[in-house]
Amino acid sequence: MLLMALDHASFFWNAERVAGEGLHGFFPRYANIFQMFTRVASHFTPTAFLFIAGCMMAVSAVRRETKGETRKSVSWHFTRRGLWLLFLQFTFVNFGFMTKPYLHGSLKAVFFLDVLWAIGVNLILLSWLRCAGRFALAVLAAVSLFLLPLIPESGLLYADNVFLEALGIMFFSPSASFASPLYCLYPVFPWTGVMVCGYLFGRWLMRDDEKKDEKLLRFSFFSGAVCLAAFFFLRTVNSLGNRIFWSDWTVLEFFAVSKYPPSLVYFLLTAGLTLWLLFLSFQVEKSEGAFKKISKIIQVFGRVPLFFYVLHLYLYGVVPLLLGLKKPVSLISVYGIWLAGIFLLIKPCQWFYRYKVMRNQHKSI
Repeated sequence: MLLMALDHASFFWNAERVAGEGLHGFFPRYANIFQMFTRVASHFTPTAFLFIAGCMMAVSAVRRETKGETRKSVSWHFTRRGLWLLFLQFTFVNFGFMTKPYLHGSLKAVFFLDVLWAIGVNLILLSWLRCAGRFALAVLAAVSLFLLPLIPESGLLYADNVFLEALGIMFFSPSASFASPLYCLYPVFPWTGVMVCGYLFGRWLMRDDEKKDEKLLRFSFFSGAVCLAAFFFLRTVNSLGNRIFWSDWTVLEFFAVSKYPPSLVYFLLTAGLTLWLLFLSFQVEKSEGAFKKISKIIQVFGRVPLFFYVLHLYLYGVVPLLLGLKKPVSLISVYGIWLAGIFLLIKPCQWFYRYKVMRNQHKSI
C-alpha cells in the first residue's frame, strides 16, 4: 500500500517520472537509478493486490459457507463486491486520475480502467468459476500467467470491428490512446491467473494442518527464490518471456520490464518479491521490538485498503490541483510529499477502521 502511494505521489508530482513500461511497445528510459528504483519498487503492488484479493476471497468463502451460507449466496456476495469496485473505478478513481481533463472539458478517454477494473471483474468471474474445481482453476491460471504473455500483442487487438477492439482492450491488451473512449492499463485476463493463484493459496491456508506455519514459511521463501531465479535467467537470455528487450548491459535497462501488458519476466519478478514480502511479514509478526511496532502502525492501511486507495488519490492529486499547488518537483521532494501524505492518512484510516468494527459489531447483535 505504501509503495503504491509512492508511485502515485510520483505520478502526480515527479518532474522526471517515466512509466508506461511496454505500453504499445514503449521502452522506458529512466533518468537515473533513483528514478528507476522509485518506479520499479512499486511494480509488484498490483501482483500483490490481486493475489491477496484472491486469497481473502477464499478465506471469506470458507468462513461464510462454514456458517451455513450457500455457495450461491456467497458467489452473489463477491459479485456485489466486484460491482462496487467497478463503480468506484468509473467514478471517484476516474476523476482522481484525470481531474484536469475533466475540469477543463478536454477529456477524450471517457473510461479509464485501472487496477480496480482488473480486481473487480476478476472477482466477479472467480465468484462463479471457483465452482469448476481446483484443477480447472490451475489450468486457467497457467494459461493466464504463462501462455498469454507469449502471444504477440497484435494478435489480440485492433480488429476491424470497433466492438471487438474494445473487448480486446478491456480483457486482453492495454491501450492508452486518448483518442479512444477506453484508456485501459489493466486488462482482465492477463491478471486472472494472479487472483486464481491467490484463491488456491487461500484455500490451502484454510486447511487443518499442525505444521502449516512451518510449511508456509518454507513455501514463501523457496517459491520466491525460484521465481526470482527464473526472472534473472529469462531476463539475461533476453528472449522468450520478454516483451521489451534490453540492448546495453545496464541496470536501468535490465529492470525495464513490460508491465502493460505484463510479460512473463514481470510476473516472475513481482511474484518473487510478493512471496518474499510474505515471508518477511511472517518473520516480523513473530519478532519483538522496533520492527513489530512499525508493522503495527502501518497495518492500519492494510485494514482499510479501499478507503486508503481512494483517499490517497485525492490527497496527492485532486486537492493540490484544486488549490493551485500542484507542480512538477524533484524526486527528493516527491519523497517528502509521499511521507507527509502517509502521516496525514494515518488518523483517517484509524477512524474508518474503528467505524467498520463498530458497524460489524452492531450487525452481529
